[in-house]
Amino acid sequence: MNRIIVNTDFLSGALFVLLGGGFVLISRNYDLGTAVQMGPGYFPLVLGCCAVLIGLALIVKAIFASDGEHAHFHLRPGFFVLGAMVVFALALRPLGLIVAAALTILVASFAGSERRWWEIALLAAGLSIFGALVFVEALGVPMPIWPRGL
Repeated sequence: MNRIIVNTDFLSGALFVLLGGGFVLISRNYDLGTAVQMGPGYFPLVLGCCAVLIGLALIVKAIFASDGEHAHFHLRPGFFVLGAMVVFALALRPLGLIVAAALTILVASFAGSERRWWEIALLAAGLSIFGALVFVEALGVPMPIWPRGL
């Protein structure tokens, strides 16, 4: 009998199944409606079912194509990505969208093993300006673009 080797595909599939199952369970409390007139529970149900199917496919792939490689967890990327989200949430109101987005990209860049500072600066500038144009100017989301006092 073959042992199931827990690799990244298996763990990813299990996470998809858990999250998708949660979406399906939560969507049961809302009116589904129809495909033509969707209720508030329709999209979470469809999204949850798709996530469960993707998760099951990943688990099956992991079981039948297990090559003996175990999953390795690295805490550093998750720590810096989560930290970047916290930085954005804390910096948005006092510093404005452009500075908060640039700081977020700077903090998130530490999640990787190699950094090219000119690429990070270019990415921060481009995404900050793009975000301000899309969210504040085009969509009219009420948030400060620049730090208070400017």
